[in-house]
Amino acid sequence: MTVKFTLHAARRMVQRRISEQDVLDTIESPDDIVVGEMGESIAIRRHLRDEIRVVFEEKPDGVYVVITVFRTRISEQGDD
Repeated sequence: MTVKFTLHAARRMVQRRISEQDVLDTIESPDDIVVGEMGESIAIRRHLRDEIRVVFEEKPDGVYVVITVFRTRISEQGDD
């Protein structure tokens, strides 16, 4: 699998302390994939208290272009 990172994605990975391996693992073995509002794919991989989301496009030649990445906190049930 060929993965390319936009400059924006590379900067966000550094800023958010998300490794390239975390991104590759998320794309290769996501817990879920959803389609974004503009047709992009969002791969989601859950961990104990957070999840990594990788926003990407798969090009016709099979190259995955990572647009951005972010980490979100998973709220515990009962948190109101």
